[in-house]
Amino acid sequence: MAKRKRNKKQSVFIALEGKRERTFLYFLQSVFESEKRINLNIHPDLGGTSNAILDRALKAPGYDKIYAWFDEDDKLDNDRKCELEKRWRVEINPDTDDKNLQNLNTENRKPIVIVSNPLSIEGLLIRLFERKIPNFKEPVFNEENLKENKKMIKSAVKGIFDKKDEADFYKENLSREYILNKAEDIEELRLLLTIFEA
Repeated sequence: MAKRKRNKKQSVFIALEGKRERTFLYFLQSVFESEKRINLNIHPDLGGTSNAILDRALKAPGYDKIYAWFDEDDKLDNDRKCELEKRWRVEINPDTDDKNLQNLNTENRKPIVIVSNPLSIEGLLIRLFERKIPNFKEPVFNEENLKENKKMIKSAVKGIFDKKDEADFYKENLSREYILNKAEDIEELRLLLTIFEA
């Protein structure tokens, strides 16, 4: 009697920034993974700079898919962009905004870079829930303005969840169809959903 062949789980590594990203990713997994068998490895447990997050992804060998997910408000340095240039086999201008890097990775080589914007995961959530993005102080990334801009965007997100647990709020308010529809307009969301594709 022939043995039935099992589908091997696809291994996915994602380095990300913090608790809010992890909660959102686990929610997406609960909605989309039922179709695919995925072994999802999420690192780190807590925070990190964009450089540290990308470094973790660059040092993650042996996974079928590798992702680095960080916020726009902490820029990659030129050494990391040079490393991506080598890995992706593309030219990257040092002035290229982090949120535009993945557009250069036309072959989708490892790692896939996801940059939450404007500023952070909160910017992604504001767009997902169709709320108004605050009027940021210009220039947005100026050190003094950045602190104020981060406060504004975090405050805007508090109004979305009120006092509800974020994971429960996602379950109550985000259907599969809604997420797929919004992924057409929100690049970071589209990239996150590729985690669960075959």
